Amino acid sequence: MEKFEKHNLLTMLACFLVLINFVAEHYSCASFCTFIKTEFDFNFYRSLIMLFASILSLIGVICIFLKFSIGFKICLLIYIIQTLGIVNGSLYYIISFGVIINWSIAIGESSLEIGLTGIFMCLLLYLAMVKVNIKKHLEKKDSHH
Repeated sequence: MEKFEKHNLLTMLACFLVLINFVAEHYSCASFCTFIKTEFDFNFYRSLIMLFASILSLIGVICIFLKFSIGFKICLLIYIIQTLGIVNGSLYYIISFGVIINWSIAIGESSLEIGLTGIFMCLLLYLAMVKVNIKKHLEKKDSHH
């Protein structure tokens, strides 16, 4: 696995915000589990997706913290799947967890949900990944001369 040389402001900000989202995700998951116990409305697949995303988020943050560039890609994957959703009547096809800020566009009786948190985090993670890779690439170029 490729490692990068050192953290910069963007990598530290990305780690911090992914951790904030991780904590919010666990808070919402705990609230969701309490709701399951009180209302007996259990959604097994939603719980599995939240658990899987939670594990991937934690792995991604640990990888970024340990300077493995694969961590950016893992976190990007988590946030890319949170960028779009569709609501059609009583059916919700939205994958979002943690801090959720959506923008909804009505299309007839349906709506398109755009995850602003997901878009912001994708941009931040991508910029952090590019900055780190550019530094690594320039350092390799300088060492050959």
